[in-house]
Amino acid sequence: MATSSGIAWRIPSESHGEISGIGSLAAYFIKNRYWGKDEINIRAEQGYEIDRPSLLYLKAKTINGDIEVFIGGKSISVAEGIIQI
Repeated sequence: MATSSGIAWRIPSESHGEISGIGSLAAYFIKNRYWGKDEINIRAEQGYEIDRPSLLYLKAKTINGDIEVFIGGKSISVAEGIIQI
């Protein structure tokens, strides 16, 4: 479930705290002025139905024509590792 300005909506297929997906969604909202603003604050809850609850806080805004997205919160870690290139 995600909320912004007192509006809540439910996304039917649920995953755990998907930071890359929710960050992209916040950028989409800003780019398309979904709420008619240049800055938004969103609280997103995911993973309750699959027993991996997470609570994410997002802030997205336009600065000098660029979209900046800030993400914080708590989630359950399911994997960890290092990628070497």
